[in-house]
Amino acid sequence: TLVSACRGSAGDCQETNCGVLEPGVNKITAYVWEGGGGWNMRVGLRDISGQVLNDGNGDVVFLGTGEEDELEGQILDEDAGCDLGVNPAGWIRTDGWNMLLSLLNPAGCGGGGVGLMEGNWVDPYDLMDEDPQAGDTWPDIDFTLGFASGFDNGGLTEEPTWVTKRYLDEEFGTDLPTGDVVDFQGIADYLSAAGVTQFSIPNDNVTAIATTYVINQTDDVLPVDICTASDDSIKVIVNEELVTNVSACRGSGGDCQETRPAMLEPGLNKITVQVWEGGGGWNFRLGIRESGSNQNLNGLNGLVEFLGADIDGDGPVDPPPPAGPRFVRGDADDNGVVNLTDAIFNLNYLFIGGAAPTCMDSSDADNSGTLQLTDGIFLLNYLFIGGAPPPAPGGECGLDPEEPADGLGCETFESCP
Repeated sequence: TLVSACRGSAGDCQETNCGVLEPGVNKITAYVWEGGGGWNMRVGLRDISGQVLNDGNGDVVFLGTGEEDELEGQILDEDAGCDLGVNPAGWIRTDGWNMLLSLLNPAGCGGGGVGLMEGNWVDPYDLMDEDPQAGDTWPDIDFTLGFASGFDNGGLTEEPTWVTKRYLDEEFGTDLPTGDVVDFQGIADYLSAAGVTQFSIPNDNVTAIATTYVINQTDDVLPVDICTASDDSIKVIVNEELVTNVSACRGSGGDCQETRPAMLEPGLNKITVQVWEGGGGWNFRLGIRESGSNQNLNGLNGLVEFLGADIDGDGPVDPPPPAGPRFVRGDADDNGVVNLTDAIFNLNYLFIGGAAPTCMDSSDADNSGTLQLTDGIFLLNYLFIGGAPPPAPGGECGLDPEEPADGLGCETFESCP
């Protein structure tokens, strides 16, 4: 946790950040800086579901200051590496967003007011159809329909470039602070102070764009409320629908400043945020709530999964679930059960010109990516001598996790709806 603020201490968490406790003894160190009026702190531990940990739950024991100097110097060699995408309270963390900053705007707030701010969005980039990845450039920004007039990221890159925390840390050797507030001003100040940029990144009358990805794990459209707070104006697009459009001169609140209804489609959903800054602060926080609830979803109830911006280092999201018919691996003849006839079906096709499978993937019993003698042997071993069962989707209908890499495909499979 790294928070720079002038504030009083609240009775509950003012921020929740992710960490990992190693097996055995763990050391916690806190620094508190006092700028006038009070000087205190409170620190507690919660599990990933948000439940407070104490001496009575059996998972941790609080040793206090330890014994003499035995616990000194036990600092982890590596960062805990915890990237939830969303914190336990349901706010999507800084490291869960792909960001582009700073797009220059004329004076707002004090230099034109809310009326001018309403037009301060750049001509829309086709974010609904494209998935920018960290390191991708946007060289052809079109400012013709908005008041935005240029781009300036302090010389960080030659062209407007999408960045994530991971990208910045790996490319420039930084350790960008994170939290449940996406603090563009803090990011700009940090990069300037660290000497990463050639000169200071503008922090007034500017726009930033951020994207993140969420999976609706249900089979139906999921009604949700998008909860936002921002400094200053904010626009939110879920997939192709404009959900939130607030023009304001304000500071960002600790909870929702507005909630707007939205629909998450089954599977992958993309959330795009634009934040316009008119002077004095530049940030936002966003959470997703089940429709009618006052609690943010945190990914633990089976409704949604937060993918963040880049969870595996090779793009903004993991690939969406593969398309194609559902099937059962090993059920080569598509009769609804895996039995001896499936092994015979495979062997007939391979060696005596029998009928071809309508779903090649179902005949690939060992999931090797090819149809061969070993598939029949694999099934016989499974059926009669306790061999390994067919890999997913084995035993129940599902999609092939290897598609399109194995190239076999599945045209039809009547036994699965």
